[in-house]
Amino acid sequence: MAERTGTPATAGTAAVALTAPLLRAWLDAARTVAGATRDLVDSLNVFPVPDADTGTNVLLTVRSACDALTLLPSGSDLAQAARVAADGAVRGARGNSGLLISQVLAALADVCAQAPDPAALRPVELVHAYERIAATTWSAVSRPVTGTLLTVAQDAAASARRVLSESTAASPATASAVAASAAFGAQESVVETAGLGHGAVDAGGAALMLMYTCLSDTIDGAGRQAGPASQPCTDVARQMLDDLVAAATHGSGAREDAGPFSTGEFEVMYLLEATAAQASDLRRDLERIGDSVGVVGTPDALGVGMFQVHVHTDTPRAALPRQGRA
Repeated sequence: MAERTGTPATAGTAAVALTAPLLRAWLDAARTVAGATRDLVDSLNVFPVPDADTGTNVLLTVRSACDALTLLPSGSDLAQAARVAADGAVRGARGNSGLLISQVLAALADVCAQAPDPAALRPVELVHAYERIAATTWSAVSRPVTGTLLTVAQDAAASARRVLSESTAASPATASAVAASAAFGAQESVVETAGLGHGAVDAGGAALMLMYTCLSDTIDGAGRQAGPASQPCTDVARQMLDDLVAAATHGSGAREDAGPFSTGEFEVMYLLEATAAQASDLRRDLERIGDSVGVVGTPDALGVGMFQVHVHTDTPRAALPRQGRA
């Protein structure tokens, strides 16, 4: 476990904020790391279905976000870039883990759209982004389970909030400090939730932790003018995962509060063009016929948009929508 290095601000990092170029750099780094750790994260995939595809699904989802950004003009601001990345992730989301990663980017896009400056997020708004991610990923699934990606998102948000709470006029919070603290909180969360019945660690939680360490490395590297290959926080996180896997018996232990793992014979996913109200109605319908239900999207100001739908069920035809267009 690395020592917490993100709290003290330096002159080099004080002016760094999350911008469109940094968003692109972060997702590029996250895609590279997701590719490099794909097999490891796949091997961790025990919950909710032991189908060994979480690493693959996260990689494909992040890749879809990056592909969408390549079509955006280089001069676009952060709000535009974040929305395009979120839309790309929603359209390309794979599996339950991919659905939640797309929700992470959708939450970030919402905060960017509401920020006073569409070109950059200040530290306080970056904290809001972590908190919105924690809240919306939790509400995105029908039966939230602790010790998973949801807990990692919550712990990271709490760590980010502490940086803001402990800042002073003489020592203000920086984006670098906020991102570093969130990454450290995610690492601590993964360690604390290890061995709770999801395997060595929860695969989705590990994937989100790596995304957060990539964000910290990207922001910190921009402030310190580090090379693109400099990923100290992510390197520690990857080694930590290797150590946890080596020290654990894969799949050992059982959670008393997790409930049964998903038992649906079919994993059904599709894109839905609908209103937010129609998507909400569909989610309630899906909860009656299956589990691991998720309906994630990026509706516009009128409440209309594209949603990614996910459910494990024994009756796939019943999962088709009655409203909207699939």
